[in-house]
Amino acid sequence: MKTTHRIILGDARRLEGIKSGSIHLAVTSPPYPMIAMWDGVFSEQSCRVASALGAGQGAEAFELMHQLLDGAWDELYRVLSPEGLHNFF
Repeated sequence: MKTTHRIILGDARRLEGIKSGSIHLAVTSPPYPMIAMWDGVFSEQSCRVASALGAGQGAEAFELMHQLLDGAWDELYRVLSPEGLHNFF
């Protein structure tokens, strides 16, 4: 069996160049909400996250961070083959 491997660097929320159902393996290690080393990544994407973090509103920041990740999960499910393997950790 011949396989093809491609590494794509970019925003996982926008995988326009990948056909729906065409991926058989997806391994992710996203930025994790409410882990200090990732706060800046989320804050750069959303002023609401930055504001909630700055105000000490952890629960609000946590929810907003997950909303940002939802776009990545939606795209991964779109491109993943029904027979594909995934490991979202």
